[in-house]
Amino acid sequence: MRKWILNAVIIILFLAIAALFVYDHIILDKPIENNIVRMVLIVASLVITLIRINRPNQESPLWFIEKVYKENLGEAFKSKPALRKKLVSATKLFHEEKYFKANEKFENLLKKCETDADFSVVYCFTAICHERTGLLEEAKDYYEKSLQYDPYNVSAYNNMATILKDEGKVEEAIIYLKRAIDINPEYLNGYHNLAGIYLDLFDLEKAKYYGEKAYTPDCPIRQVPTTLAVISALLGDEENEKKYIKHAVKNGQNEYLLKRTIEQYKDMYEQECSAE
Repeated sequence: MRKWILNAVIIILFLAIAALFVYDHIILDKPIENNIVRMVLIVASLVITLIRINRPNQESPLWFIEKVYKENLGEAFKSKPALRKKLVSATKLFHEEKYFKANEKFENLLKKCETDADFSVVYCFTAICHERTGLLEEAKDYYEKSLQYDPYNVSAYNNMATILKDEGKVEEAIIYLKRAIDINPEYLNGYHNLAGIYLDLFDLEKAKYYGEKAYTPDCPIRQVPTTLAVISALLGDEENEKKYIKHAVKNGQNEYLLKRTIEQYKDMYEQECSAE
């Protein structure tokens, strides 16, 4: 309602300015130069104000959040619309990277959980909030709790693997990722993260295998072509290297930086081979 009132006021001001212009320069026959600059500035200000008032809200509406996070939200609170709305509202804060506020909402929702789906989803989001704010031990505890309620939660397995890899527990990370793709053979994030681990281990055949499993021409994971470009370069596969570099650049990757990354991996690979 407020927007309509402001629009009406601005339209009335436009009409008043037009009437004043007509009155001054047609009826009173005043020189147009007297007010032209002032008139232009006023009209420009009104136009800018009108555009700002009618600009779409930049915040994502709840229906959009529910659509984007459909898989993550699952069946949590499905039979309780009021709690479902609170869950989506907390997820909206998470989407906006307001992790501390989101975490507070998720922890409040834990008191309302009843079903396995409720607990698994809320624990998983709580874990991610802790992970994003650097509280990794707490994050791991929450991921484990999420998996206790839903042992098929591939996101929890994948995110646990990320933490374990960063802690240097590579073998454990591989176990978690393989569990994720066993549960969901179409889980591209799992394949890509396995490719990344095997690339860092310079196990290039396995890296290639899992990287290609993650790749599609319209691949939703932007980093996949970049990873495959590096793997192809280390394998001496120039044709695929060029193909994946082209795709990575199309996805927004800086070609110069990608080629520098490839050279750095080549240097590390040579050192690894010479050490053996």
